[in-house]
Amino acid sequence: MNEIPMSRRELQSRIDENWQALLDKLDSFSDDELTIPNVIGIWSMKDLIGHLETWDRIATMKIEFAEQGETRPWWQVVESPYDGIDEFNEADVEANRHKSIEELWHELHSRHTELLKRVERSSAVTNDLIAVDTWEHYLVHLADITEWERQREPAGGPDQD
Repeated sequence: MNEIPMSRRELQSRIDENWQALLDKLDSFSDDELTIPNVIGIWSMKDLIGHLETWDRIATMKIEFAEQGETRPWWQVVESPYDGIDEFNEADVEANRHKSIEELWHELHSRHTELLKRVERSSAVTNDLIAVDTWEHYLVHLADITEWERQREPAGGPDQD
């Protein structure tokens, strides 16, 4: 990507800001609303919570490899047997479908905390290494949810009488 390098503080700030924006949006929905299908493709927001945990885990693993002097793409990090990212994501979401919302939230927050600790202490972290798996990823899904909400609004807007 060849972006301008960010300081560790800038990396942490970018992750924190976009993470919090996505969490605030997800927290604005009830558990029932989190299970509505077709918010992000066929996924519900509950599916998204598990998906986000997976990609925070992948980002953490990429950092671990980078600390050992290895730069690995996601499919090598997870040793994916799938032909592409969409197939991997679908299989991952399906593997999480049996979990409760509470379990998924717990896993997501635990994994994100682990990621933040790794970002804080690792000299191997760069924006090129983790942007696509973290803050850029959070923004993509925040936009997905916002678009879904917009499409659900009545034609006259939310204040229509």
